[in-house]
Amino acid sequence: MQACSPCRRQVLNILSFVCATLLLLPVSLYGEGPHAKTRVKTVASKLPAPGQIKHVVFIMKENRSFDHYFGQFPGADGTTTGLISTGQTIPLWRAPDVMLHDGDHSRLSGLTAEDGGKMDHFDLSNEGNENGDFQAYTQMTQADIPNYWAYAQNFVLSDHTFESDLSASYSAHFFSIAATGEGTVTVPQVPTGGLDAWGCDTKPDALITVLDAAGAYYDTFPCFNPQTLADSLNNASLSWKFYGPPYPEGGYGHSAFDYVKHIRYSQYWKNNVVDYHQFVSDALAGNLPAVSWIIADSTETEHPPNATCHGENWTVEQINAIMQGPSEQWDSTVIFVTWDEWGGFYDHIMPPQVDQWGFGIRVPMLIISPYPAQQGYVTHTTYEFSSVVKFIEEVFSLPYLTQRDQNANDTTDSFNFDQSPQAPLYLQPRSCPVASTTMLPYGDVVVNNSKIMAATLTNWGTSTMSIGDITVTGDYKHAGGTCGSTLASGSSCKVNVGFKPKAAGPLSGTLTINDSDPTSPQTVSLNGTGTFLELPIRYPGLTFSQTFLGSNRQQQVQLSNTGSAAITINQVQTAGDYSESDNCVGNLGAGSSCQITVTFTPTSSGYRFGNLIIWDSDPGSPHQGRLQGGATAVERRPTTLSFSTPVGQTSEPKQVTVTNRSNASLFLESATVATPFNQTNNCPTQLAAGKQCTISVTFTPTKQGEVKSTLYINDADLFSPQRIALTGTGD
Repeated sequence: MQACSPCRRQVLNILSFVCATLLLLPVSLYGEGPHAKTRVKTVASKLPAPGQIKHVVFIMKENRSFDHYFGQFPGADGTTTGLISTGQTIPLWRAPDVMLHDGDHSRLSGLTAEDGGKMDHFDLSNEGNENGDFQAYTQMTQADIPNYWAYAQNFVLSDHTFESDLSASYSAHFFSIAATGEGTVTVPQVPTGGLDAWGCDTKPDALITVLDAAGAYYDTFPCFNPQTLADSLNNASLSWKFYGPPYPEGGYGHSAFDYVKHIRYSQYWKNNVVDYHQFVSDALAGNLPAVSWIIADSTETEHPPNATCHGENWTVEQINAIMQGPSEQWDSTVIFVTWDEWGGFYDHIMPPQVDQWGFGIRVPMLIISPYPAQQGYVTHTTYEFSSVVKFIEEVFSLPYLTQRDQNANDTTDSFNFDQSPQAPLYLQPRSCPVASTTMLPYGDVVVNNSKIMAATLTNWGTSTMSIGDITVTGDYKHAGGTCGSTLASGSSCKVNVGFKPKAAGPLSGTLTINDSDPTSPQTVSLNGTGTFLELPIRYPGLTFSQTFLGSNRQQQVQLSNTGSAAITINQVQTAGDYSESDNCVGNLGAGSSCQITVTFTPTSSGYRFGNLIIWDSDPGSPHQGRLQGGATAVERRPTTLSFSTPVGQTSEPKQVTVTNRSNASLFLESATVATPFNQTNNCPTQLAAGKQCTISVTFTPTKQGEVKSTLYINDADLFSPQRIALTGTGD
């Protein structure tokens, strides 16, 4: 194992910074990977005539899967049901306009949800199912996103667009400008949190995790330097602008040219990266550049829990401006609207695996132009964000940037450039719902226990809204919240509703809010199930400490019957890297308890999520308890080293022993440390199962006082880089 130059690294909270990937067999780019169920379709290109398309606009929104937005669209490859970890198929319930909470959309979450191609573990991802809400299994209807549906009905909808890699937003935005994510598989993080910039001008201790081509993970500062589409446009003397929120406005982190050093520190940053509010005036005046990228601020991106309606209205405003500008501008413009990643929401199509980074989970894409293949056309051709980059390159005769855009389908099957230009379609922004949701799902709650959920109210009007009576029916109770007697324009508040079931079985109610908005009263359905069976590990669940591969850990769970009659326990089941033994199956008497022993035996490294499932005669069956644990192949001892050495002298070496605790060879790429520390090692590139190697660390202080640093071991384990804390004192 050869040492490489030190990267800027720091210990981060591993729970918030974890990343994971499938250890895939090598595949040809745009070939079919070992888990793929969707073949990547290649189509013949028919490009527009020279000069026919003069403007391409690329709008990227946030965090929605295809089935979540367009699963009900006629002719699309969608679904209205989803598979969960119990093996059941459940209906996708109508999504709130303001989601109940954010969903986990890390690489780890995506790998968990995909479950090797089964697409049935979205409920196990963080926040996919918080105590029975099954937010991951929600879906918009036409009434919820009517203008997006209108674009799909009149132009083109792609139902096989995939995020370019399986990751959170950073790499997706990178792909939109450079046909590469530079191998990044997380978003930037700092130990203290609270980043308001993600790229070259972020905090100096910010780090992002990269998965390199060899299969190792390492941390680095999130400022890269690839060639971008902007460079190609500059070389061809073609115009471009990136319209985004200025610093420190919310959403600035998605300003992708901030990730690129030679753009961020050049005149192009000042001249071509502009405030996103400028786009409407540029479009209305007919001043669109050849290529425009547009992102919204954080309230308009549709990133959960932000309102979908408000975000859709923003998109309509941008597109209307293009269509209401000079007619020759509309006649020569193509607009792509897509969402950067799936946001944790269910999708039933397994992404094709083209390399170790992607594809990610399917997202919607609308293609709006005067030249649709046909009105309301649904293209089933496989696209990714590099497909848009390739379309731009081919329209303007630019060179390809990477193998990704070179091999991507270029979207031209979605056009008929031989027809006369189709007329613009002006849409009206709509009135957004005051109440965030039509339903609050409580899941199952033990009889006489309480659970509180909140409905968000938003005043979308231009004047203060009065809030009057709030009433609740059934086994539900108004439990306060943040709403007073008035709500200012543009403000939100929460109405808390408690559910305290008096009996077992499904129980419904209604929340009614009287206010001065013309849509009053606002009504929200309340649904929950009373149960007598108490399983005390619902969400966030039962957590196992980090476990070495090849070993296991156990914990006990007590299952209790709180009712006055016996409950029949039919089966106890587990999902994921977990097994169980119990004395529960059979009759569980009134007031009685039984014990379940849960065993965590990880099959690969990283965080491993699972489920404990109880099938029984209670109306709340099946009862689910969430399981989570971390696993690693790498044992390093010790985890800290301390030195005390005279200034100018080199200490005696101290050793760190690295052991591969798995039953397979482990790829070790490098060990790195910053001066005044140094390291040498005898570690091979492939450390065989059960074998050890040694890293020797020395300290050469240049001044008196204490110095802290970190030794990093970069490898293919999903908790890489492994960290050894170093402290040295110069005497």
